[in-house]
Amino acid sequence: FKLIKLYHQLLRVYKNENCDIIILEEGILQYIANIPYVSFFNNNKILKDLLLSMLAPVNNLLIVNCDIEYKESIQRIYHRGLKDRRFDVMEEEELLSGLKENYRFFIKMRQICNNMVNVKLDMSDEVNENVELLVKKIYEKLG
Repeated sequence: FKLIKLYHQLLRVYKNENCDIIILEEGILQYIANIPYVSFFNNNKILKDLLLSMLAPVNNLLIVNCDIEYKESIQRIYHRGLKDRRFDVMEEEELLSGLKENYRFFIKMRQICNNMVNVKLDMSDEVNENVELLVKKIYEKLG
């Protein structure tokens, strides 16, 4: 449901021309990455068709790929202290396995989006470094 809501928000902003550029920080990819727990999404063609059909109507799209080491990701998940998401309540081994599975689907989706303008951020870097890199990429995209 959240994926559909996010997609409609994306289309609404784009169709109303309320922006010069849309920065997609893997929100759609994150929700799609959670879908493969349904077995038929192991089919790469279905995954590709879903992703491309969602992104096709939107021009001026900048995809921001956020990478982080598994151990740091686990620490951040536990540190935030939430108990309302699937990953928040997993034991460490199960969480590591889930993160690795999600990352596998992220890699597939990034390959599908490889011809779109994107930027890769290392979430272990200082926030200011990532902001500078992102701002630079936005200026390049806007020309």
